[in-house]
Amino acid sequence: MRYRKLTAALLFWSLLLTGCGMEQTETAEHSQQTETFPAETEISKETETETETPPETEEIPPSPAVPTGEALAEVIRALPDTPNLRQADVADVITGEALDTLPDAQKLALAEALTDCADLLLCRNAFYEITGYTFHAWREVRNGADAPGADPAKDARLVFTGDVCLADDWYNMQIYHRMGSDINNNIGKELRDWLAGADVTLMNCECTLSDRGTPTEAKLYTFRGKPENTKIFTALGVDIVSLANNHAHDYGRDAFLDTMDALEEAGIAYVGGGRDLTEAMQYRSFIADGMKIAFVAASNAEKWRMTPGAAENSPGILLMYDETNMLAALDKAAAEADVVVAYLHWGTENSTEVNADQQAKRDLFIAHGADVIIGAHPHVLQPWEIYDGVPVVYSLGNFWFNGETLDTAIASVDVRLSDTGVAADCALYACVQSGGVTGFREEMKN
Repeated sequence: MRYRKLTAALLFWSLLLTGCGMEQTETAEHSQQTETFPAETEISKETETETETPPETEEIPPSPAVPTGEALAEVIRALPDTPNLRQADVADVITGEALDTLPDAQKLALAEALTDCADLLLCRNAFYEITGYTFHAWREVRNGADAPGADPAKDARLVFTGDVCLADDWYNMQIYHRMGSDINNNIGKELRDWLAGADVTLMNCECTLSDRGTPTEAKLYTFRGKPENTKIFTALGVDIVSLANNHAHDYGRDAFLDTMDALEEAGIAYVGGGRDLTEAMQYRSFIADGMKIAFVAASNAEKWRMTPGAAENSPGILLMYDETNMLAALDKAAAEADVVVAYLHWGTENSTEVNADQQAKRDLFIAHGADVIIGAHPHVLQPWEIYDGVPVVYSLGNFWFNGETLDTAIASVDVRLSDTGVAADCALYACVQSGGVTGFREEMKN
C-alpha cells in the first residue's frame, strides 16, 4: 500500500513537473517573443518618425489663376484684323460670356497662346488647336450644331463630280433601270467608296425631280426624274448638290419647287437655287475637321437664257452673267466661314479650252474670298490649275450623264488652316463613263 502511494505520488509529481516544464518552455518562448516586441516597436516608431518628417524641398508655386472670359476677350479684341479674318466677323464669338464656357484648362492654354499671337488669324489658329474648332465652327456648335471637332490625323476632304442627270427617260437612267435600278451596278465600287468616304461630297444635279410640270417651250433637251430618284444621291453618299445649272428649271416653276422639296425630304442640301433670291444666294455649310466650310453656286451657262434667275419674290437659280449677286453671296460666306467653295456652271459646251469669261470670273471670285473653284457644264474635261494659291478646276465634264464613252474625273480637295488663311491640296482622279457605268479608269479596265 505504501509502495502504491509512493508510486502514485512520484507519478503525480512527475506529471506535474513535466507539465511545469512545458509551461515554462512555452512561457519562455512567449517571453522571448515578448522581449523582441519592444525592440521592433521602437524601430518602427523611429521609422515612422523619419517618414513623418518630410525632407526639405523647394516651395511649390501656386497654380496660375484661371483668367475670366472677359479678360481673354479683351486681349483678343485688341488684335488687328487680317485680310482673311476680321473682328467684325467673330464679334459674337469673342465675348466674355462665350469664352467663360470653355474649360479652365483651355482658358489657361488660350491665355498662354495669346502671348504669341500678333493678329486675329494667328489667334484663330491657336483657338483651333486648343478647342478643336475655329471661331466660325465654334459659333455653330454653341448654337446647337452636332459637329465633329478637329482630327489632327487628317485634313477635311471635299470631293466633287461633274454633271449628273437623273431623268428617267434619259440614256443613263434607262440603263440604270435595265440593270436592276441599283446604282451599285452603275458606279464602280472603288469610286463609290471614295465618294462616301469624303467629309463632303458635291454633285451637279442637272435635272428637275418632280411628277409635275411641262417641258420648257423651245428647249432642245429637258430633263425630269421622279422625286424618289434622290435615293441615288443618298446611296452614293452625296451631301450637297448644285441647282445652279441650265436644266434645274426644265419643267417649270412647280417642278423646280418639287425638286427642292424632294432634296430636303431626302436630307440632301442644295445650293445655287431657291424659292427666292435670298435663298438662292445663301451659302450651305458643313463642319468638317473643326472648320466651317461654305458652298456657293451660280450659273451663266446659256447663250439664250431660258432658265430663270431667282428674284425677290420668285424662285429660280443664282445667275452670274452680272456678278453682283454672286459676289455678295461670296462676301457673306467669306465673313462667316473658314473655307469658301464656289461651284460654277460656266464655259463653252464641248470645248476643252478655258475661255476669257471663266478667267475673268476666276480672278473676281478669288478676290471676294473663294478658296476653291470647281466648274462644270462643258460636258468634257477642261484644264485645272493652282492660281494665286486657289485650286481652280474649270470643268469636270459629265460624271454620270448619258450612255456615251468619255473621260471624266473627280476632284479631291484637302483643306486645312494656315497662317495666311487656308491651304488646299487638289488632285484629279481619272474616271470613265461608258455605257451608263462610271468608275475609276483602272477600275473600268477590270
